[in-house]
Amino acid sequence: MGVPSFYRWLVNKYPNIVVNAKEERGEGLDTSLENPNGMEFDNLYLDMNGIIHPYGVAPRAKMNQQRSRRFRTSKDNEIAEKEEERLRRQFMSEGKEVLPKQDSEVSDSNIITPGTAFMYRLSKELQNYIRLRISNDPGWKTIKVMLSDANVPGEGEHKIMSFIRLQRTLSDSNPDTRHCLYGLDADLIMLALGTHEIHFSILREDVLVREQQSNSELALKCTLEKAVTSSVTSRGWFKQVGMV
Repeated sequence: MGVPSFYRWLVNKYPNIVVNAKEERGEGLDTSLENPNGMEFDNLYLDMNGIIHPYGVAPRAKMNQQRSRRFRTSKDNEIAEKEEERLRRQFMSEGKEVLPKQDSEVSDSNIITPGTAFMYRLSKELQNYIRLRISNDPGWKTIKVMLSDANVPGEGEHKIMSFIRLQRTLSDSNPDTRHCLYGLDADLIMLALGTHEIHFSILREDVLVREQQSNSELALKCTLEKAVTSSVTSRGWFKQVGMV
């Protein structure tokens, strides 16, 4: 469940809640050094729905609800594929150039569903990646990594919140624990507020800047197209009509 335009409203009303994060990149980066943003976090949570699938991976508890939609999508894809094959044969018979068809493993989004072979391999690859980083990266040697894949019931953000609430019930719970959650869903803001944790940050891309960049690129494209059209007509490539 999302909250449309909630992030935009929140940023416009309270602009000081957003802080630009400094990001270090490049090979040989020492992850054991201090955070360049001057703030250290105790727990980092990754809601991987938006990383693996832009529309979110459905957990087992939600599969029945989405079954009809997945079936309809699969049927539409089957019809589109048949139409593509028909057009390919038609173009080839007419002697037109037809580019080779490139199939992708994730071209059908239905395979990004709990219980599929793709999700099984993805979970194994994530486990191998975690082991590799813990073995070779000095910044990972002293941390504890927990992976909750699609076989664990529940949606990612709710599993994260359940973990945070569980930690508060432990005898050694620290009220000053600093949490950082990555995710693009606006409802993560509501869920984070609902934990009543003192230190809780959300790490996300600045979608408002990206929208402004897209609008600027679109405006520039329209301007260029208009300029090209004007230059073409001014070069006399079309028959001139006398003005009365």
